Amino acid sequence: MLSRFALTAAALAVLFASPSARAGSINIDFDLSNSVISILGGILTIPPDGSITSATATVTIQGNSISNPTAGSGGLSNLNIQATVDGTVGGVVSLTGGISGAQVGTAAGSLTAGLGNLMISTLSLNLSALINCNGGL
Repeated sequence: MLSRFALTAAALAVLFASPSARAGSINIDFDLSNSVISILGGILTIPPDGSITSATATVTIQGNSISNPTAGSGGLSNLNIQATVDGTVGGVVSLTGGISGAQVGTAAGSLTAGLGNLMISTLSLNLSALINCNGGL
């Protein structure tokens, strides 16, 4: 009986010590430079009213491997955006300049059961902009 217990305990120890048996975190780095930024309630959209010069972010989800993610907790971090604005509002005001944004902390969220969406509750950004305004207004 003792040997059967020792064998079971050894098997469990090997199972839980195995990296494939433990859940871990998966970090995925995104290049978001082909994304779209909408400002002023959608009056200006970058692009075409400017360009995104760089945009990156890291998404962290749980899972044993990239091919085996687990629905549940997730996070978004390291979001950085650099963009330029070159557009007009109503054909009478021209806006040009630069916009930058950097994420503050990590935004907590959850990965849906279908592994299709990472839902983030609150995202905090430090934004800065230097915009020139010319026109009839």
